[in-house]
Formats: sequence, structure tokens, C-alpha cells
Amino acid sequence: MKTENATGDAPRLYQAILPHLHPALWNDVRNARTLAWMVSGLVLSQSVSIPSWLPHIHSQATVAQSTERRCRRWLENPAIAPGSVWPLITRALRDWGPHS
Repeated sequence: MKTENATGDAPRLYQAILPHLHPALWNDVRNARTLAWMVSGLVLSQSVSIPSWLPHIHSQATVAQSTERRCRRWLENPAIAPGSVWPLITRALRDWGPHS
């Protein structure tokens, strides 16, 4: 399965989420981008399973395992506190809500 087939609302949802995450938490924008794609995949797949998110995540990776590893590394990163991220995600989804 390739990750290059992301279609539909994924890019629009990603663009709605990213501004809420980008300035807030990290010195490295890649962490915010990864989170925005993971949230997009979570919402659009309606599943907590990372492999379910992959069709909704845009990536330069040519195999799904690479994107899945990137998501797992992000989730296992001890420097990221999920509690500090959740309010940003809920605000972004509330703003995106009327478009869904």
C-alpha cells in the first residue's frame, strides 16, 4: 500500500489544523506537520488504528511502513506531552467543523 493516494478532505483538514499547532509547541515544524497529518488521518478514517490513517496522510515515503514508523516515533517521543496538544487539536477541529 502506498501513502501517495491521499485524497478527499485530507489536505483541507491538514491546512485547517496546522495553523493551530505550528506556532505553539515546537522549534521543529516537522513535529507540527506530522501531528496535523495524524489528526487528519484519525478524523477521516474514524479509527484509532495507525494503518487506517495512512491513505489520508500525504508523504514522500513510497511505502506505508515508512509513514507508519514516522507516526509511531512521534507518538513515542518522550519530549511531547499529549495533554498540551489536545486543546490545540480540539480548537482546530471546532474551527473546521462547519466544513465537514
